[in-house]
Amino acid sequence: ARPAEERPPCLLVCAQKPDSNVAILDCVYGPPSGMLTSLQVRHRVRVQITTTPVQCCFSPSGGGHLVSGSEQKSAVVCCISQKSSLQVFALKGHAKTVVAVACNQADTMLASADVG
Repeated sequence: ARPAEERPPCLLVCAQKPDSNVAILDCVYGPPSGMLTSLQVRHRVRVQITTTPVQCCFSPSGGGHLVSGSEQKSAVVCCISQKSSLQVFALKGHAKTVVAVACNQADTMLASADVG
């Protein structure tokens, strides 16, 4: 993982029902004091949610990944690097809806939990 000072600052906004969109926003800081001046949408990702609220998180590794729980018994990882088209991967292995996901501070591990 790159040092924190080299990572572009970003914000993850996770919406539940009715539209189930997750947005990755780039935080733009301006002079003179480095205050937040604007937010720019980097990507919007649709995550299918019908009944159970699920958690999502952002990993800056490799240009950025959105990680989300899902009702399809998997954690969903979306590669959102600005240099590539949106790529989606499902990490299978859960027996029930994945409701929580998290990356550690060093960005070397991903944890997920289901409702079981």
